[in-house]
Amino acid sequence: MELNLSGLSSSMSDFIETAESQFTDINDSLLYAKEQLLSTLHFFGERLPMDGELLEPEIFFSKVGKFCGKLEMALAAVNL
Repeated sequence: MELNLSGLSSSMSDFIETAESQFTDINDSLLYAKEQLLSTLHFFGERLPMDGELLEPEIFFSKVGKFCGKLEMALAAVNL
């Protein structure tokens, strides 16, 4: 996204250039995180969201958390 910076003060222009760069970095990080989440869901055999459907990583990670809790309980029961 390119902005027309003519007519703005130099401090405002500097801010916009910095913010634009940071926004691009954040957007790239978001896309990478989304790709990694989809890869993880696929690896564990979870249903992948359809195009336009919201990603809900909290559902998957709550399953992982419950599994880990049950695994810890089972290990504790075995190691009485």
